[in-house]
This record gives sequence, structure tokens and C-alpha cells, in this order.
Amino acid sequence: MPLFPFGYGLSYTRFEHGPLKLRGGDSVSASFTVRNSGERDGQDVPQLYLLNAAGKTVKRLAAFQKLALRRGESRELSLSVDPRLLANWDQHGWLIRAGSYTFALGTSATDLGPLATVQLGERRLKP
Repeated sequence: MPLFPFGYGLSYTRFEHGPLKLRGGDSVSASFTVRNSGERDGQDVPQLYLLNAAGKTVKRLAAFQKLALRRGESRELSLSVDPRLLANWDQHGWLIRAGSYTFALGTSATDLGPLATVQLGERRLKP
């Protein structure tokens, strides 16, 4: 068992993550604002986790991005989720099942914010 969750680390400043907005389609994209609310310049690694995939409970890192912000600076981020992270293997290949997909934005695997959900249609991925 690991001593620290993915994304754990020291920072000499604080970051705030704005509301998570999801968009579906052939892939899922997430957008949100990151703001350095601390007294120093610093780097943050916002992480998007898939928590529920069409009724199946999972906890999977879906996307992340490292960015540097000066103190007081804000930036709008957009992350794309690789469709293979949403799929499961069956006898015919990779399949994204139709249903609700729930995500959370966090600073580590154990520090997640509010949930957001997107609806996806069934889709088979090409190999």
C-alpha cells in the first residue's frame, strides 16, 4: 500500500479549483478555473477522476495537467478524457456503455471536490 496518494506533495501556496463543467460527445471534456489564492507563485496539478461509469463504481485517474501560476493569477483549463479510459473490454473489443459518467476534480486521489455527471451514448472504439 502506498504511503501517499497520487498527487500528494508540498506546496508553499494555495490553489482553488472553480466549478467543474463537463461536455460529452465522442469524448468527455472538462473545464474549470484554477486560481493561485496564496502568497507565493507556485505549481498545481489538478486531477480529474472517473468515479462511476454507467452504473459501475470505479476510481480512475482520467486526466490531469500541471501548470504554474503567479500569486493571484487564474487560468481556465480544459482537459480531454481519452475514450479508452471510459471503455470496458468485451468479446468484440472496447465498448463505452450508454449511461451516466460521474467525475470529480481533486488535488489528489484522496482529496476530491464536488461531483459532476455527463450522459454518454453507447459507442464501440476502433482498435
